[in-house]
Amino acid sequence: MSAKVVLLYFSGIWCPPCHGFEFVIRNFYKAVNEGCEPGKKNVEIVFVSCDNSVEEFNEHIVPMPFPMLPFDSPKIADLEEDLDVESIPIVPLLRKDGTIARESVRQIIQVQGVHCLPELIKDADAPF
Repeated sequence: MSAKVVLLYFSGIWCPPCHGFEFVIRNFYKAVNEGCEPGKKNVEIVFVSCDNSVEEFNEHIVPMPFPMLPFDSPKIADLEEDLDVESIPIVPLLRKDGTIARESVRQIIQVQGVHCLPELIKDADAPF
């Protein structure tokens, strides 16, 4: 991915806190990438479904402006285990090498919005 920052977004349509955060993360994604050159983004978000069925998944993804792992991807269970996902929504920040820089940046996105971008870029570039 050519984005400066890559985030994973774990969410489920059945989750009330996820409903409230969906609007925030979609607007954040659009705002931080506004004006970027084609093919280049400041932030890429990959949706990781915690939905209970393919029907829920299909309903959930309708408003999603970002790429997603397929509902039946075995990577979802691996990520949930590797990240010890116990509650959602959660938004891990990845380093350039694919390792986890921060377990979740949900709060900083919710509170600071686009103003948190420099901090996210710095953390994504930071070594272990």
